[in-house]
Parts: sequence; C-alpha cells; structure tokens
Amino acid sequence: MSARRILVVDDYAPASQALTRLLRLGGHVVESAANAEQAMAVAVAFRPEVVLLDINLGGANDGLAVARWMRLEARLDGVILVAITGRCDFEIKDRITAAGFDHYLVKPIPVADIENILLDVDTR
Repeated sequence: MSARRILVVDDYAPASQALTRLLRLGGHVVESAANAEQAMAVAVAFRPEVVLLDINLGGANDGLAVARWMRLEARLDGVILVAITGRCDFEIKDRITAAGFDHYLVKPIPVADIENILLDVDTR
C-alpha cells in the first residue's frame, strides 16, 4: 500500500491522537483537526487524499457540513471522504450519502476497514 496524505478530524482528542499515531506508524503523512473550522483550514493547506471525518463535531458546523463544503471546494477535488460515526442506522446512512461521503465507518473502527479504504485509493 502506498503512503497517503490523510486528514483526521475528530473533536475527541484521545480518538484523534490514537488514529493519527496508528496511521503514521503505517507510513502515512497525517494531519489532524479538532473542529469544523480547523478541518477546512487544514484541508486547504494540506491537500489530503483521504479525510477521516467524525460527523458529530462540536460547534456550529458538524462533519456533514464539512463534507458538503469539501465537495464544493475545487482545491479538494478527488478527495476520498470517510465518515466516522458511532451510529449505524438508515437515517444516518442517508445523511452521510447525501453529504457526499465515499465511505463510512462505525466506531470503534477496525484497522482492517481503514486499510481496505486506503487500498481502494490505490486502485483509483
């Protein structure tokens, strides 16, 4: 698997730090953000290939709003958006799809699921 530029967005610091460390150990270049505003700023500057985005961010904008913004931002064309959520129901799946996510993962996230998504990026 090729090394990827990955942005991790989660307002729960322990989860964000653990996922960031894990991905870096896998050889990836990883940045993180703790809220929607940071996520948008870091995404434009860092230009990730993959964004792992918690949809339940605190603050005025949630992860769904961030995903919709990323889909409209020309500088992020082609980015793979992965929703991270603690919920697994039809309503949330519909909202995730409508926001423009490519994949979604339910917490706790199995490492194999992330690896499969990153392998999918290699085949594009």
